[in-house]
Amino acid sequence: DSALAWLLFQLLREKSVPLWLQDTATTTVPSQEGQASASSSAQQLADESPFRRWRPPTGAAEKSALELLASSNLARFLQESYELGPPRVRDISSIGAEAGDSEMDVFLAIRAFGRSKDELVLVSHPHHLPYLFILARASGFKASVLDPDLYKFVPWVQLGCSETGYPTGVSPLAQLAEERRRVAAFADGLKSQDPERFSLLSSVLLAADSTLQQYECDAGGTCAGNHT
Repeated sequence: DSALAWLLFQLLREKSVPLWLQDTATTTVPSQEGQASASSSAQQLADESPFRRWRPPTGAAEKSALELLASSNLARFLQESYELGPPRVRDISSIGAEAGDSEMDVFLAIRAFGRSKDELVLVSHPHHLPYLFILARASGFKASVLDPDLYKFVPWVQLGCSETGYPTGVSPLAQLAEERRRVAAFADGLKSQDPERFSLLSSVLLAADSTLQQYECDAGGTCAGNHT
């Protein structure tokens, strides 16, 4: 949560130089040979259609209009570390989502909360974004992902993470295997319960799995002969 909170603070703060105009020398960390960084994974995500990328506005007025819905832990971290709270940052529990809800249930709660908005920008660890994108689209949102160029500004190591964006000691391959399991389980369930929606989301499901396969390859796992 520390790295994600840092990134969100940079995106939301109104009096700041945009990240992409800052000197990156002190914040970027080179990847070790054979190991993809979190920022390179984010770039791969944006290269896969149909993932739309989003870049925050630069003006203070436009930034002040941004609203963030965060998990309870992340909302608490933003409040305690960066003094970011309501109304700009809202805990998902404030819109009816419960701590034990599935992520799909959270998206449905956001949809019900709505306030006539149907566009979402997803900000998370790059490896988790394909699954979140699927859920957002399945919930009826026009979803985008944060511009992958901005992930390279996150000082992962300085914030207590490995270069891959995980806590030290956590295996990226194990996390990616779990992400692929989630995507496959959702696809199987959707195919049996709602074939029409499965057909509508087929390109998104394929792109998500293809992206996660490439992440596995970049992280030192098995590489398929072809990724489309």
